[in-house]
Amino acid sequence: MVENTFDINQRNCGIKVGDYVWVTRAAGDYENGWGYPWVRQMDALIGKRVRVISMESVWGFIISSSKNYICSAVPYFVCEKDTTLDNKHNLNLDI
Repeated sequence: MVENTFDINQRNCGIKVGDYVWVTRAAGDYENGWGYPWVRQMDALIGKRVRVISMESVWGFIISSSKNYICSAVPYFVCEKDTTLDNKHNLNLDI
């Protein structure tokens, strides 16, 4: 099986399952090999801190919040790892 560039870059971006990330921007539809379009409802995630619950090929990261259990797939390149907080003790996410 031949891996695509998206899969390789996602695996090497430094974010792993269980990490907390900030969603920094919207992605363009199918941007950089991401397998999906960005839909308007996903705009609510921008600027929010969420947890990576799964890493999937072409889907990107499956993310979740604890408050409203918003679950969505976002590409790695719109996520910034949260390294400022003790993630083991701070489970109150923004959304």
